[in-house]
Amino acid sequence: MTRKAMLIISLVLIVVINFSAVPALAAPSQTVSAQSNVPRFERHSACTFPVAQSLVTARRVTCGYVVVPELHNQPNGKTLRLAVVVYKNYAAQSPGDAIVLLQGGPGGSSDVFADMLNYTNLRHTFAANRDVIVFDQRGVGHSQPALTCPPSSQTALSCARTLQSQGINLAAYNTAEDAADVNDIRIALGYNKLDVYGVSYGTLLAQVLMRDHPEAIRDVVLDSVVPLGVDPDLGAPSAFSQALTNLFAACAANRACNATYPDLHGVFSRLVARLNSRAIRVRTTDPANGKTVTLPVDGNTLVGILHEGMYYSGELGALPKLLYQVYNGNYTLLSQILADNIATNESVSDPVYYAVECSDMVRTLTPPQIHASVSGVLPEIATAESSLVSDSQDVCRNWPATNFNRPPLTSLHSNLPTLVLGADFDPVTPPAYSRAVQANLSHSYYVELPADAHASAVSESCAFGLMLRFLNNPTAPDASCAASQQVQFAY
Repeated sequence: MTRKAMLIISLVLIVVINFSAVPALAAPSQTVSAQSNVPRFERHSACTFPVAQSLVTARRVTCGYVVVPELHNQPNGKTLRLAVVVYKNYAAQSPGDAIVLLQGGPGGSSDVFADMLNYTNLRHTFAANRDVIVFDQRGVGHSQPALTCPPSSQTALSCARTLQSQGINLAAYNTAEDAADVNDIRIALGYNKLDVYGVSYGTLLAQVLMRDHPEAIRDVVLDSVVPLGVDPDLGAPSAFSQALTNLFAACAANRACNATYPDLHGVFSRLVARLNSRAIRVRTTDPANGKTVTLPVDGNTLVGILHEGMYYSGELGALPKLLYQVYNGNYTLLSQILADNIATNESVSDPVYYAVECSDMVRTLTPPQIHASVSGVLPEIATAESSLVSDSQDVCRNWPATNFNRPPLTSLHSNLPTLVLGADFDPVTPPAYSRAVQANLSHSYYVELPADAHASAVSESCAFGLMLRFLNNPTAPDASCAASQQVQFAY
């Protein structure tokens, strides 16, 4: 198990947001038209993303590929094709400015954004006065080549060797190249400046874009921030431990939750120990083919399931119910979550995840450093978290791609208008990360969501409204909605 599934957004609550309570985006500015041979846009009548056919028929979307250099310091060399869909704004501005959505992962498919924009109310709100650009990052999903490996590749390293034998240059897959791709998309599509929304790994990509191509950006929203120059492996165990501690405390402080799920931490502790002593087997459905599969679940697996569950504000309140169900031998909710996790894992490209992670981060942690990363965390999660850190480090130490010719990822200083969002129940990018990044952004505003998890702006109405108000007017947004937030526990 890796953290790859933990850095990708998922469509959870956004479809129930009250859109009448949030503003439309402001009118765009004028555009410039400039396009050379590379980058260039190749229009296609068919959309590779899961776009509603009604939008294609009504010509509300433009689909195709942006052709970019494989290596931007070799503009006349090999090229890649990035799958793109542009949702046209409803103000008849053509083409106007646009907002580009930067997915997490790294290696996460942007199908989730396309699924999200199939909802009429959300699309009309988001694209009221600006085009919306959805694209798959290089190597991912519908982009070409898509880095995938056959089932015979049993490990990440064997997968890497297979790709290299096919002529794939793994050194071309890193955040600096991704950021240059975003700027190329802007140029190829004819936009003057971009609004930028980045979530999770997408915030790291946004920061590199801010550093390398500030002229391309109007304003930025960073949601669940991954700081530049920070190895997320080191901080992830303590982030998860704190988020889980916050969940136990929130349930204990809530009269109904505490009455229904008393001593939640104690139940969790005993359950992890019991499952590590004797694993259970749980039947679930593989969403890809509808087949029933039986999966073993031990205590460390349960820890990983909780970790992933705490990524989404919509699932946060169901976790006490999950723990009590499993403790009492009821695996109904666990089976549903396992199916969701299968779908999430299959939407992330393993090769892109490791290519980017192993390129961008210095993976030379020693065993004492790995041990220190879990020092002070809840004892029930220490073994699982230590294994995650060790596994990631082992892959990157042996990753075959070398000679990464790009600037190092160091902390960012910028005066671009930026809204930074953090959340108290985020298990991988804690509020401290968001605050640290915001401190170096001279024209920025920070809002902490006290009842949210990862990816607040695309899973919860308060944060979504904050984002739209900021994009409409990039000044300090009214964040009063955050003060009344409470976790909605399931019973």
